[in-house]
Amino acid sequence: LPGNQQERFEEIVESRRDALEVHFVGLAPKLFSRFPYRFSPADYTYARFAWATSVIMSRTWGRKIVDEIVKRKAGQNSTMVHTLVPAADMPNHLAGTHQGLQSPDGSMVLKTKDHLGSGDQVHISYGPKCDAEFLSNYGFRPWNNTHVQCHDLETGPNSSEWRRLHPNVSKSNITAWRNRWRGHFANFYARLDTAVMLAKDDKKKFASMANTTRWFINPQLLNITKHE
Repeated sequence: LPGNQQERFEEIVESRRDALEVHFVGLAPKLFSRFPYRFSPADYTYARFAWATSVIMSRTWGRKIVDEIVKRKAGQNSTMVHTLVPAADMPNHLAGTHQGLQSPDGSMVLKTKDHLGSGDQVHISYGPKCDAEFLSNYGFRPWNNTHVQCHDLETGPNSSEWRRLHPNVSKSNITAWRNRWRGHFANFYARLDTAVMLAKDDKKKFASMANTTRWFINPQLLNITKHE
């Protein structure tokens, strides 16, 4: 990577890791405790969750939809959702081609740059992204792309929107929170190993433990703004 993009790549990767771990910690205990026969911690591991989420996120398209619940809670008329579109995730990237578009009726449109013959490969543009963004999102770097500048991060503590909403939170606060969170996640996973062994050895006993969630989560660790 170009020297000035290495830090951006690490920021993106760490932010993605934060999101994956926080979502897993918030979701997994609920599934394990409420549906122990259907969702066993022996099968629904963090490694599989991270792999499945990454596979989906690297193939989805952002689509604006009108959501009445979001409108009532946040006052927004629309929200962006990640959408899996059959066949639309198959074309490879090629610079100079067209990006995918959303038509007024909400349909996904892929437009080729040139006429295609039988057997020709379909290419689209994944958008003007820097090498760090391509590598972190898709796992590759395009040829001759080092001149493209990185965008501002859309989400996470290093995005401009997050900094605007939390002006008093410094980079050291973020680093300190991340260190605390990594320690908590390690403890969470150690406890999860106990649940895995119990689920493997005695599913009935594991299923009877209605308070399984108490093994896992300390909600205070999720609040970055309160860390001194």
